[in-house]
Amino acid sequence: MEHLRVSTITSILKISDTIDLQKVYDCIPISTYILFIEYGSENEPKGFSEKSLKKKRKKKKKKIFYNQITLHVMYSNKIMNVKLFNNGRIQITGLKHEEQSINLVKALMEYFYDFDIFKEEVQVIDHSIVLINSDFDLGYEINRDALHQEIIDYGIYSSYESCIYPGVNIKYFINHTNIENGICNCEQMCNGKGRGNGDGNCKKITIAVFKSGKVIITGGQNKQQLEESYRFIKNFIDSNKECFILK
Repeated sequence: MEHLRVSTITSILKISDTIDLQKVYDCIPISTYILFIEYGSENEPKGFSEKSLKKKRKKKKKKIFYNQITLHVMYSNKIMNVKLFNNGRIQITGLKHEEQSINLVKALMEYFYDFDIFKEEVQVIDHSIVLINSDFDLGYEINRDALHQEIIDYGIYSSYESCIYPGVNIKYFINHTNIENGICNCEQMCNGKGRGNGDGNCKKITIAVFKSGKVIITGGQNKQQLEESYRFIKNFIDSNKECFILK
């Protein structure tokens, strides 16, 4: 997948024990490893978060979730956003590689043992990639009006209003039970939030094409979905390049 740059991966895991969130907040210190901890409305956030600072400036009322704690963990020289839930579920955003999530959680659990967060050894019992965002550059400027209209004529959903969003926003549905992908062929049109296999289980991928020629592909759950979406938009534009190159 050398032609696509993976910008971020979100993963969800499950460990074999529940997590005492208050104990995590009380016992885990701020360090060069754990940079930030936030839990509930009755506990002051610990450490520094650039994101939280921006939110304070906006003065937007924040929703408080009492069944989760947020950690900013330094891993592979990058800050990862880790949400721990009391039922043992863990969500990680900011990953660059699929294998990082399990390695990060194993390292974090080892660290937690030093503070007696768990009474016995825990295991990762479930793991899934829920989101992969990627992008690539076509290498030339795009006539967005022409592309938008051609995508619609082809039968694929597209929206484009430059005053609202600068890219051609294409919704590409993937379902491996379909002869031809791109649109939902379920008995009743689904919402595209499935895994991409079976009736009512399409996976909707968003492809955004900008004037500069940059293309963002979001919403994929595996590399195959990203590859298929990439091939669709790249072949679609290449097949009628003269129509789409901005002159």
